[in-house]
Amino acid sequence: MEPDAHSHKDVEPTYQPAHYPYVGGPKRGSKKWFIIGGIIIIVIAAAAALWFFMMHKPAPKPPVTQHTTSTTTPQLSPVEAATLQTFKSATLNVQVTYRKDWTPRESADKKELILTSPSTTYKKSDGTSTTGSFTVKIREDVPDGMQTTIQKALAAEDSLIIAYAQPAPSQRQYTNLSYAGSDANSFTFYMVTGDNAYKAGSPFGTGIDLTGTTYIIAGGYGADSGDVLAFDNVPKNSVESTVYDQGLDIIKSLQVY
Repeated sequence: MEPDAHSHKDVEPTYQPAHYPYVGGPKRGSKKWFIIGGIIIIVIAAAAALWFFMMHKPAPKPPVTQHTTSTTTPQLSPVEAATLQTFKSATLNVQVTYRKDWTPRESADKKELILTSPSTTYKKSDGTSTTGSFTVKIREDVPDGMQTTIQKALAAEDSLIIAYAQPAPSQRQYTNLSYAGSDANSFTFYMVTGDNAYKAGSPFGTGIDLTGTTYIIAGGYGADSGDVLAFDNVPKNSVESTVYDQGLDIIKSLQVY
């Protein structure tokens, strides 16, 4: 039998292309996430680099310190400062005891022993306030400049009898400590005057033999840089202080061999 001309088996099928996955350009959403991911990677890399730099940064060098020699007494604790030291001069044949915060030294020719206190503040006779040391001097002869200073001074107050703490066998046990000033109201220095005692206002130095082998044992406020007992003048009513008492203890500790 002849097939029907309109049978569906004889109709040529309509062409349809094969189905394949989409392979066109990237979608917009994927591009956005790609950019965000790149930013995150850059931030992480920068943080890691910063951490590495900070961990391996060289330690700062310590500041350069210039070493200078200080002429001031170093600060000591109260216990250290009160520790007693001894100094013996073979040239002068004397020995003294002093606190550790005091400084002893001998002159270049070793004819004078000088002890200075820690720095202290005191008022001078002219009303000004200054800072300096209390100085004790011991020597075996009396230079002309010291003789002149002693002979021009007046007794600032009555002499005081003091006892040496541990006198040497050939040393006297008691002596007079006398106070000198430019006038009766000021104090310049005190000095051991042996058997000689003075009343306030009387001429200072009379009766003392300042020639030959004579020990000068004196102390006052200031440095006496001219080595003529030219200490600072201070008001008589404000003479006593801690360093004044410590200087007096040095004189009391004196041993003469």
